[in-house]
Amino acid sequence: MFFSWNFGDGNTSVVQNPTHIFSNSGTYIVSLYVNDGCSYDTTSVTITVFPSPVVNFSVTPDSICVNYPFTFTNLSSGLAGCNWNFGDGNTSTNNNPTHAYGSAGVYTVTLTGTAQTTGCIVSKVRTVTVESNPTASYTYTPTNGCVQLLVNFTNTSNNSSFQTWDFGDGNTSGLVNPSHTYQNAGTYSIQLVIENASGCKDSITHIVTVHPLPVADFTITPSNACISPILVARTNNSSGAVSYSWNFGNNFTSTANNPTSMYNNPGTYPIQLTATSMYGCSDSKTVTFTVYPTLTISYALIPDTACQGQSLLFQSNNSFADSIIWNFGNGDQLTGNNVTYSYPNPGTYPLEAIA
Repeated sequence: MFFSWNFGDGNTSVVQNPTHIFSNSGTYIVSLYVNDGCSYDTTSVTITVFPSPVVNFSVTPDSICVNYPFTFTNLSSGLAGCNWNFGDGNTSTNNNPTHAYGSAGVYTVTLTGTAQTTGCIVSKVRTVTVESNPTASYTYTPTNGCVQLLVNFTNTSNNSSFQTWDFGDGNTSGLVNPSHTYQNAGTYSIQLVIENASGCKDSITHIVTVHPLPVADFTITPSNACISPILVARTNNSSGAVSYSWNFGNNFTSTANNPTSMYNNPGTYPIQLTATSMYGCSDSKTVTFTVYPTLTISYALIPDTACQGQSLLFQSNNSFADSIIWNFGNGDQLTGNNVTYSYPNPGTYPLEAIA
């Protein structure tokens, strides 16, 4: 038995039961010629091939990160309906859907459309790339401390190209591993925002606590002295402190709140108070206490007897005095360590030297 097919589009076949795809729309007359060696016969049918619907779509962006949405725009025409398959087990029948992927990878997106008039079904396929998200993380030391507190930050993030630090006190940085000094007490939220080359972001926030300094303050009584030994009392006016350390400047110390101490010798003594808060923060104040040496006066009169009107030399041998006031016993005075004087009248006069 011999079979001969003519599909009407320029293609033929000698297979008994062929299949054929018509590449273009139109009306085709398909003819079959059969010959068994004794006789032959022919028959034909008319086949109408409808045009395929136009199915197409765009996607933005080309690639994006996990859990960020793609936007799909249906560019098809003449469709009765459409179906989206996003390649991760999720589908949609919306005309212009959005979809976010929960894992990184390359996904095949298929849009299948059905023609309004003919019911013909056509699909369009595109691939989308989902990048791995960056992961924000950092360490910092110390996590708390006293004003002024210097904190060092180490960026331990993954898959990031850019970073922005917000230190929580109005200051920022774009460095990978910055340092920052907190000038005021308080609790600050430090946020690190990272971004990779695909524009995907992640952030993380930690807290740093900055403790205030105490205020060390005190007064001493007396403020200075001209004799020794002398007992000095201290009045502690500090605030924000729980413990105190005194250095009296005379090789003695104390941890009392309001201590006293004895100064046995003349000299200048720096008295320092260090006040410490419950957080270990400290402040210091120093007050200078002076014990002045005791004045001693001696003098020589050359000569110790003289005639009326004779010039006499009065010489002082004092210690620690700036100047001497000489009272000559007759109502006259002179000032100076060494002076000369002549008595205008004879007599015996009591001489006094005052420092």
